[in-house]
Amino acid sequence: MTTDFTVCKYGADAEGTHEYAGVHNFNESVYFNFVDPISQLGGLVRIGNRPGLGYSETSVQLTLPGGAIAFRAGRIKREDNDDFRGGQGLDIVITEPTRKAEIT
Repeated sequence: MTTDFTVCKYGADAEGTHEYAGVHNFNESVYFNFVDPISQLGGLVRIGNRPGLGYSETSVQLTLPGGAIAFRAGRIKREDNDDFRGGQGLDIVITEPTRKAEIT
């Protein structure tokens, strides 16, 4: 799935990951929320890197037609902040800063 951004108040330099410089509780996240009014499916996907704490966390929440919620979350061991490949079957890659991302 490819997501096109329409408006962003930050520049391309704000996209992607940043150096965490050893700050113990550093957290950097990327997330997308979405809704399809035709299928009545909505959701949120998020990857949060916490290299100082030694893990990356992944969350996927779907609001299904009729209002039921499907949710999955998990953590993998990780000590870097190089990208948003969160394990648990979710990767988010910024392909064109402030414009396009691949969510797989």
